[in-house]
Formats: sequence, C-alpha cells, structure tokens
Amino acid sequence: MSFFGEPFLVFHAIFLFFFWLKSLLFSLFAVCAFFISFLDKAALTTSEEPREKFNPWKLCTVTQVEELKCLLRVIPVGIASTCTAAMAAQMNTLFQVQAAAMNMQVTQWLTIPAASIHLFSISGSILTGFVYNAGGSRLLGWFLNLSKKGFVHQPTSLQIQGTSIFVGIVLMVISAIVEAYRLRAAQEGHTLSVLWLMPQTFLVGVAINFIYAGSMDFFYTEVSDGMRTVSSAVSLLFLGAGNYLSSIFVTIVNDITTRDGSAGWIPSDLNSGHVDYFYWFLASFLTLVLGFFLVYSHFYIYREPPKDQLLRSSNALLD
Repeated sequence: MSFFGEPFLVFHAIFLFFFWLKSLLFSLFAVCAFFISFLDKAALTTSEEPREKFNPWKLCTVTQVEELKCLLRVIPVGIASTCTAAMAAQMNTLFQVQAAAMNMQVTQWLTIPAASIHLFSISGSILTGFVYNAGGSRLLGWFLNLSKKGFVHQPTSLQIQGTSIFVGIVLMVISAIVEAYRLRAAQEGHTLSVLWLMPQTFLVGVAINFIYAGSMDFFYTEVSDGMRTVSSAVSLLFLGAGNYLSSIFVTIVNDITTRDGSAGWIPSDLNSGHVDYFYWFLASFLTLVLGFFLVYSHFYIYREPPKDQLLRSSNALLD
C-alpha cells in the first residue's frame, strides 16, 4: 500500500466511527430527555389507598425519582471524563514504550529507566495545584468568562473539566509531533533523548488535576444529599473506565491497520509503526468530545448557583 494510502484508509474509518458516534450520542441524549420526562409517573398513583400499601418496586417516592433524574443528568459529563481519562492512560502505556525506544541517558553520569518519566507527570500535577490556588484560578475564571459581564473569580466545575479536555487535545498534538520527529530520527540512525517526552508527560499531570477536580466536584454538587457518596464512587467509575476505553481504541486501530499484513500503527517495535497517527486519532476524538461537551455545558442548568461551587472546586484541585 502507498505511503498515503494507509493513512487515508484509516482516517476514513475514523471519520465513519466519529459519524456513527455522533449519531449514537444524539440518539442517547434524545432518549434520555424523553425518558426523564416520564420518570415523574413512577411516583403517581390514581388509587386512594395509602402509599404504604403499595409495592415499593412499583411505586416510588418523589425523592427517589428526583435522585434518579439527578444521576441521569450527570452521566454525559461522566462519559466525557472517561474519554479524557483514556488520553491520560497513555502515560502508563505508549509513553513508556516510547521512552524505552529513546536515549535514557540524561547526563554523562545519569541514566534513568523508562518508568521515570512519571516524575514529569507528578511535577506537572503538583505545580498545577500550587499555581491554581496562588491566583491561577482567578486568571482561568476571567479567561473562560470573557463574554460575561463583571469579573468571575473562579471557573465552575464544568469549565474545569472542559479545560482538562482542551489540555488533553494539546497534549495529544504535541505527542504526535514528537513521535513523528522521533520516528524520522530513528530512520536516519539517530536516537532522541527521553527529555523530548517532558512536555507531553508534564501536561498529563496538568490534565489529570483538572479531570479529577472537575469531575469529583461536579458529581458531588449536582446530586441530592443522599446520593453524594454514591455519585462520588460513580465519578471514579467513569474515570477508571478510561483505561478500558484506551484498550478498546488500541485493539480497533491494530485490527484495522494490520489487515494488509503490515506492522500496523502500534507494533512491538515502534520504529516500524506509526504511533503518531494514533495520537492524531486521539486528538481528533477529544476534539469531537469537547464539541459535544461545550454544547451540553451551555444548556446545563446547575442545581445550585455556580458561585456556591467555587470554593469546593478550588479545594478539590488543591487536594
């Protein structure tokens, strides 16, 4: 297959995947909206008998209905956090494989193992927490609310999570560029230093901070008091599902790119593959996710005013 043939074929498959995903998400939103509007009937009865005599599995209380509606409203945000977590999962997989294929000698006296690149991610996470709480939150809140009147001191939980998706897109673009440069250098007989991975691994730490802070705060504040413990666990469930989503992406891409007998995009020997194409795929996917997230966030109505969430968002990011 020609040099341009394989990328065109795979990106065409990716486009079709995005098209069907978009249709699926719109259908899911429509079904959820239709379903939520009928949930109130679960608490209605035409009988004059006391509610205590009814089977609790057939007649719900108003509180139970409202708690379920709150949980359903936050599921799309949970799906977005899963997609962003799939990006962060590359830190434990492909980034380390990349590091192993690079020059691990940092100085004349210091050679580090591939797993040491986690230090860059940890540094990014720690620095983000300090900068955010030292005044960065005010700058971020001002930047994200330029179209609003007055000065907004803090970003909302949805804005924090949207920031994590944007950072993930930038991270994947940088990863694709670095990998393309590394692959070109390897084909010319050169080996890049592992320090070339510092920007993308540093941004992983930044993105993880925003993912956890925005997701945990949103799930905690947007449900009733009786469901806050459960919703916090559900938010962690969505974040953990990102690792499985990453595995699914790798499996699908490998299956498509190896059908012609070639090594594919993600072979055991990265020098014979195109991991940079996979990073471009993730960047495209996150761009689509960000688009849906912005639309959903625009129409989302908070249970409590965003200004009451600001202190919790700041404390969550610091923790």
